[in-house]
Amino acid sequence: MKLKNVEDVYPLAPTQQGVLFHNLYDPGAAMYFEIITWTIHGEVNIEAFGKAWQSVVNRHQILRTFFVWKGLDEPLQVVRKNVKLPLTFEDWRSLTPEVQQQKTAEFFDAERARGFDLSTPPLMRIALIQLEGDVYRFVWSYHHVLIDGWSSSVIFNDAFNFYETLAQGQELKVEPGRPFRDYIVWLRNQNLSEAETYWRQTLQGFAAPTTIGNGKSSATHTYKEEQLHLSAETSEALQAFTRRHRLTLNTLFQGAWAMLLNRYSGARDVVFGVAVSGRPPELPEVEAMVGMLVNTLPARIEVTRGSTLLPWLRQIQEQQVTMRKYEYTPLMQIQQWSEVPLFESIVAFENHASRSEWRDIVHYHTATGYPLNVMIEPGRELLLKIMYDSGRFDAAAVGQMLKHFQQLLESSIANPEAKLDELEC
Repeated sequence: MKLKNVEDVYPLAPTQQGVLFHNLYDPGAAMYFEIITWTIHGEVNIEAFGKAWQSVVNRHQILRTFFVWKGLDEPLQVVRKNVKLPLTFEDWRSLTPEVQQQKTAEFFDAERARGFDLSTPPLMRIALIQLEGDVYRFVWSYHHVLIDGWSSSVIFNDAFNFYETLAQGQELKVEPGRPFRDYIVWLRNQNLSEAETYWRQTLQGFAAPTTIGNGKSSATHTYKEEQLHLSAETSEALQAFTRRHRLTLNTLFQGAWAMLLNRYSGARDVVFGVAVSGRPPELPEVEAMVGMLVNTLPARIEVTRGSTLLPWLRQIQEQQVTMRKYEYTPLMQIQQWSEVPLFESIVAFENHASRSEWRDIVHYHTATGYPLNVMIEPGRELLLKIMYDSGRFDAAAVGQMLKHFQQLLESSIANPEAKLDELEC
């Protein structure tokens, strides 16, 4: 390691440790590799565009970070002072739309195959593909060990603002963002004794993880994805329902997933993972911090079929509020306090910034190491995604699962006073 180009060295967040472990344990699975792509309609100043994204890298230390672990008792992340962000530009204007579509798929496959070496920065790269005179496809690839979904929104906003300034010929002044190290320091100063009491009480008596599918785990994991768009009318109805009853969409989707697990597994006491932002309000400027702050926690829900839906959903929301006080707790630590493995499915809301001139934002996820990963992307039409271990599930079964998920959501908002066992699936 050349120390003259090193700006900082510090430990990993617990979530980063989990990501690193999964990558080292199963390097061929290409886990936690992310692609976000969108279409740009309008003329692009390519030089300004590249400078804008380089300025984002200059602003946020985590984007200049790599990881070292060999021969160490504890892995470390190392920040370089300077890192050149790779920008690929391709001109496909002479190709037919059909060929462009084929080349786009090939490009994504090549990106995934290329992956990232966690010991070599930068762990992100960008590409700009010109499709027509004023239509471009932008592709941003990065490793999830660096940032969470919230951070990607911060990065989007920085890149957009920097580009607008540069494209107008104005001088760009880039102030350093709050370093991710500050979150690591805060995290390590937390007292886990109170959290341990909460999690032990929450998980007391939980006997077995909620399992659906064939229950078998193969030595190698191949992940695939199925998705389902909810109509604009259904999406608005779901949001109107939550506003009317003072619930969050997150509560409604967690409730529906708990009911689905109950119907599929027969278990009344279900546990699944939920993604939380992990951003402590007492840490100044934490909302603008870029890094891996997201955490995954177990949600334990009793699905008593004679329960009335609305009071049951309000109870889930109250549990979420209480859990938020302890959302900094490392999942690995919670697992040690549990008597059994915790869960095999995760539910997460994805939230990425967008602007009208930057259209069709699509997020291509990769594996997280769990058999089922449920993602909800907000928008005029809510998008439901399930990424699944194809050794445990097939496409038809997951597609049916998504339809049952949708039916439970629609049945819930149509019958808020119904008993849980009266809701159609």
